[in-house]
Amino acid sequence: MKSVLFVCTGNTCRSPMAEALLKKMLPQYLKIKVASAGVQATPGLPASTMTLTVLAEEGIGFTRFQSQAVTSELIHHATYVFAMTQQHRDFLIRYYPRHQEKFFLLTEWTTQEDLPDPIGGSFQDYQECCEVIKSSLEKIIPFIEDEVE
Repeated sequence: MKSVLFVCTGNTCRSPMAEALLKKMLPQYLKIKVASAGVQATPGLPASTMTLTVLAEEGIGFTRFQSQAVTSELIHHATYVFAMTQQHRDFLIRYYPRHQEKFFLLTEWTTQEDLPDPIGGSFQDYQECCEVIKSSLEKIIPFIEDEVE
């Protein structure tokens, strides 16, 4: 089974948002596992309150989510790994060089570069983050579909 892994820093804002949104946006016929992790994540934390609120506005309940750290097992089993920033991608390349062909920036198919971390920011910051993620995912889904078929 193909799988997608989103990676950010703490795995409580950006990558869980991307995980939840992709799960909602993927066509039903595509059987793809979707997960997220953080390069400095404390395992077992919920998504941030603002993340959950933004996702609720998108019609997504994500209260059962628990953060996890990036591991070699997660990287090994992922078909695609989408990092939120170039720094995250550099981390992945440094620690998992054998898998670098699967590492992409989430925003690679858009004009935006790194996806700013909304943590500690306003609700509007989280909404803007969500909009960038959705725009990026709209570009990523055809890439994933082409690779699956």
